[in-house]
Amino acid sequence: PGNLYWMPLTGIIAAAGMMPGGISWSAGQWGFILLSALLPPLGYLIAWQVSAKKRHARSAALLMLFSGFYFPVWTVIDTFTPFALAGALSLYAAWRALETGHYRWAILAGVMTGLAHLTRADGALLFLVICFWFPVSSFWFRVSGFRFRVSGLSRNQQTKTKNPKPKTRNYLFFILAYLLTMLPWLIRNLNVIGTPLPSGGSKTIWLQSYADIFSYNKDLSLQSYLAWGWGNILQSKLWAISINLQTLIAVIGLIVIF
Repeated sequence: PGNLYWMPLTGIIAAAGMMPGGISWSAGQWGFILLSALLPPLGYLIAWQVSAKKRHARSAALLMLFSGFYFPVWTVIDTFTPFALAGALSLYAAWRALETGHYRWAILAGVMTGLAHLTRADGALLFLVICFWFPVSSFWFRVSGFRFRVSGLSRNQQTKTKNPKPKTRNYLFFILAYLLTMLPWLIRNLNVIGTPLPSGGSKTIWLQSYADIFSYNKDLSLQSYLAWGWGNILQSKLWAISINLQTLIAVIGLIVIF
């Protein structure tokens, strides 16, 4: 069965473009092109909400558009664009749910978190972060009687707000919306492999090279990993450290330089 490692949303978006446009790479990109066009306006919106300064909002939109190493991949058939969009919207909506106390934002946060999880397996971390964020914010409100507003205020200007008290129902709406978004995928997995979530991702610890991800018949286990030899294992870890440092300098640094 498919998608025991990769999550399904990227393939669904590509298939949606190929249905009217035919089986081709360019047709598969249609959905990603449309989604990527939403990222700069979203960056502008979030920066404006946080700072209330157009200069910051414009800078965020430009950084989202001209994002260094990531600039050419926004329209590629991959997880970059859908995860960036769903992840950013989930955190933004969760923040707005806490700021306004309105349940619609909590529902949007749950749906977007579910879509982020359907894009990448580590999207589940967004669910855990927001699940932690809601009760902590509510507890802080009850203890202190006020909540820090971010919008347009410096830290020394933050004062008591008239925002509604955080509602427990929003926490429940968020969880319910997330579970309903994930439900078709969970049911599919139960029917196909007998568990709600596949365990293929847990085998990545035994990868010997990145190419092993695409080797369907390769045995990924502790036994095969140890049989590779300690020399190869150590060399692969040193190589990974080198690549990660290069990524930190070249990829992240390029955005900072810009």
